[in-house]
Parts: sequence; structure tokens; C-alpha cells
Amino acid sequence: MADAPPKGMEGAPAMDSVPPEASLTAAKEARKRAELDAQLLANRIALLKQEEEKAWKKIEETRKRASEIMELRKQNQDKFQAK
Repeated sequence: MADAPPKGMEGAPAMDSVPPEASLTAAKEARKRAELDAQLLANRIALLKQEEEKAWKKIEETRKRASEIMELRKQNQDKFQAK
């Protein structure tokens, strides 16, 4: 039984069939891809936060303008009723 794979490793490739350089290279490439994906996600999140800030600023400007319009309307109505 010296040639049998360790328990739980029956379906795995034999360790000496894959050169260590290949698995190390694959691991490095996977790490680079993961780091790139993480950076792309961070950039996307930053862009979405900027867009959200712009949207909130526009909402606040719109509310302020609506308030100004309502105040002017009220003043005009008061002037009209005073005549």
C-alpha cells in the first residue's frame, strides 16, 4: 500500500507530475489577477461614491431652488391679495 495516495487525495494529481515551478507560476498569476480585480473594484466603488455625491449635491440644489420658488410665489400671492 506504499503507492496508494493519501486518504482524501485520491482524485488529486500526483505531486511529482506537476513541476513546482508551474504551480508557483500559476499561483503568482492568480494572485496578480486577484490584485487587479481588487483594484478595479476599488476604482469602481470610488467612481460610484463620486457619482452619489454629485447626485446628492444636485438634489440639495433642487430642494433649495424649489424652496426659493415657493417663497417667491407666496410673496407674489401676498402682494396680489394686498391690492
